[in-house]
Amino acid sequence: MIAFMRFRVAVYSGLIYMALLAGDFARADAVADFYSTHPMTFVVGFPPSGGYDASARVLASHMRRHIPGRPIIVVQNMPGAGSLVAANNVYNSMARDGTVIGIFADAAPLAPLWKVKGALFDATTVNWLGSIASRGTGIAYVRTDSSIKSIEDAKMREVVVGATGPNDSSAIYPRLLNELIGTKFRIVQGYRGGPEIDLAIERGELDGRLGTSWLFLNYDRPDWVKKDYVRIIIQLSLMRNPALKDIPIVTDLVKSEEDRQIMELAFGIHRFLRVFSLASGVPADRLQALRQAFDDTMKDAAFIADAKAKLAEPVEVVGWKDITDYMRAVYATPRAIVDRTAKIMDTDH
Repeated sequence: MIAFMRFRVAVYSGLIYMALLAGDFARADAVADFYSTHPMTFVVGFPPSGGYDASARVLASHMRRHIPGRPIIVVQNMPGAGSLVAANNVYNSMARDGTVIGIFADAAPLAPLWKVKGALFDATTVNWLGSIASRGTGIAYVRTDSSIKSIEDAKMREVVVGATGPNDSSAIYPRLLNELIGTKFRIVQGYRGGPEIDLAIERGELDGRLGTSWLFLNYDRPDWVKKDYVRIIIQLSLMRNPALKDIPIVTDLVKSEEDRQIMELAFGIHRFLRVFSLASGVPADRLQALRQAFDDTMKDAAFIADAKAKLAEPVEVVGWKDITDYMRAVYATPRAIVDRTAKIMDTDH
């Protein structure tokens, strides 16, 4: 009798396992069926040039192999307002069925927190996919032949810097430094992307730029580094880069604990770069499949080699869970700190 009961338990357990397995297969088949007949769109908040566009195209070309159903993926450039036009469309207007993935300015997810005009989305409801790089050490640099030799000089004389739009980090960071440490950066907005800003520096229209990184300066403009064409005057980072040990970091210059908290709020986002995301409301099975496809792509040798060749930067992955935790913590920042930060970030400030 006992043996018979054990047999029945084993049979029932096997049947339950098979039913669960069949359910998993059915869900996988449903996702594959969907994507085999529904093309996907990667929306880039910048023109077809520069790191954001290149990152989207490299990821799209490899990630489709890891998505059930292997959908066709089209990259759509939607520049405007420092990528807020694209973010508003992806998070509010475009399909929420798992066919639209966006990549925007690194600072864009914090735009609603800072009350940037035109940020018409709720970043706390975003479905994060992952980041393919770490920004590393943010920097501010000026032409070597300018009269600005240090960050202290930038407190005494006007420094003209370029940005794409008001929520671009190249505009946000000068406003922060002007408010918190007394610099005199004058921001010229309207450039279509980083390459245009760099060309304006070469033409002498601008003195310099904030918001890029030491890593990208070395990869994007190695000739500038080798020929000392530009001078770094401050590290926009919470940690000192050993390669820039004589250059101050932002927290070296703050005057109060509240100012330090604002700096930490602003520059903490440097832990990840080139973040991909989807709007809220995407069906759970498709979101899970896309996140798994992203993770699998990050381990794909062909993707890693292609990214190294086309992006000229190492693939340093930050997963969706870490990004989600960071965003939750940021949006839980004390109201007084948020309000003061928002005032500094005000596009009319």
